[in-house]
Amino acid sequence: MRSVIVEPGPDAWRDAVRSLLRAEVPPAHVHLSGAGESSGMLDLFGSGEGGEGVEPGPEPATAPAATGRVTAPRAFFALARRAACHVDPSRYDLLYRLSWRLTHGEPELLEDRADPDVARVRALESAVRRDAHKTKAFVRFRERPDGRFVAWHGAEHRVLRLVGPFFCDRFSDMQWAIFTPYESAAFDGQRLVYGAGIPEHRREAHGVPRDDVLDETWRTYYAAIFNPARLNRAAMRSEMPVKHWRTLPEARLIPELVATATDRLHAMADAASSRPAVGPQAAAAGSSAELADALAGCSACPLHGPATQVVPGRGVGGGVFVLGEQPGHDEDLAGAPFVGPAGQLLDRLLREVGLDREELYLSNAVKHFHFEPRGKRRLHARPKLEHVRACRPWLLRELELMAPRVVLTLGVTATRAVLGQRTRMEDVRGTPLRCDLAPVVLPTWHPAAILRARSAEDRERMRSELAEALRLAGQLARALPPPEHATEAAPSGDRNGSIRGRPGRR
Repeated sequence: MRSVIVEPGPDAWRDAVRSLLRAEVPPAHVHLSGAGESSGMLDLFGSGEGGEGVEPGPEPATAPAATGRVTAPRAFFALARRAACHVDPSRYDLLYRLSWRLTHGEPELLEDRADPDVARVRALESAVRRDAHKTKAFVRFRERPDGRFVAWHGAEHRVLRLVGPFFCDRFSDMQWAIFTPYESAAFDGQRLVYGAGIPEHRREAHGVPRDDVLDETWRTYYAAIFNPARLNRAAMRSEMPVKHWRTLPEARLIPELVATATDRLHAMADAASSRPAVGPQAAAAGSSAELADALAGCSACPLHGPATQVVPGRGVGGGVFVLGEQPGHDEDLAGAPFVGPAGQLLDRLLREVGLDREELYLSNAVKHFHFEPRGKRRLHARPKLEHVRACRPWLLRELELMAPRVVLTLGVTATRAVLGQRTRMEDVRGTPLRCDLAPVVLPTWHPAAILRARSAEDRERMRSELAEALRLAGQLARALPPPEHATEAAPSGDRNGSIRGRPGRR
């Protein structure tokens, strides 16, 4: 039996494997084992006795070109360089056995995940990849009196040669050292040096303090981001394994944060319920006229800049509240809702079902026109979620002041502004729903969607469904008991003229 010693690291094994393959040594006739640990002390910021200096930077991803017929798939080297960092003493024998099979008649071997060797190398690679990720996440440097930073981390495998370049890049302006049970790495600002590992009980003897002033910073940060509403003990232990808690300063807070999670959750709910439902500017408006005045100065989202003017709601409260998406080009110039082509279609359908526009209240979920300039034209662009959220206080106050019996939401943006962002239109369209904002919410098509329909058949179907929703909204508004309060009509003015806001731009 031939014995071969392999140096540590993700790539050193390849030289030994290439030599054995070129010599046609069968896997059964050779045993590969890792080189022993250096017995020398690692000089934290120099090459030191037994230390191996390398320039910081990424390790090569594939093997150098080999002579003869020693070739293997590139995917194998990606798997093998991590598997080589596993602490399993048989890992090098496994890698050589796979290399032999790949180069001796089984080039598609890696595709067979049921093969014992393939399954084993994938398991080793997965364990090392996870350990490398945890090393990046859970290394906590502590500052020494000389201004250098050191850390001890309970890595399960020899991952420092995989993650060393990451730490060089992330902390390039620091001098640091990381110790694990199997190996260590140190960076002096220019060179990255690898050396022997140390057990945890000897960390202080190697200049790794157990506490420093940064620990309190970590605890403050962790307490601030801990969300009791999302507490999941199993997931937390999976992402932050208990075995690492002893080296994480913030882990000392976990038992207390978990124990008080329920009380903190109730406190958060109480605080949320005590907050006003609308913004202070909107809440101060005692009538629709005052609301329109306050809206004219709204700058809560970027849309107020390019838009001509704000477009407040208009109409009479107490009955049907028709809510669209946002003003269009014509509405932006006129300062009134539903005066463009979509509004004209809505007017025709209202006449067909016997509803009077002057007895409705019409508004939009977003109060400024969102568009994309195309030369002299302004093309409609769907509002973003930030726009809807910025306008929500105004919408809530409108609903409070108008106290409608029925809210008819036209399109997905308006519907989600009332029912929530997870609402699917195909699930609710045409169905009367109960809501805490109004006795009935009835989602339906937006007239603009009908105008954009791809076929005459779709257009007729959508038109019929919108007309039926308008008819049903009128019937429900007449059948429901009167609201507890309703305000006067919104500000008067010529429907085709401009009301509060900047003069219309042509």
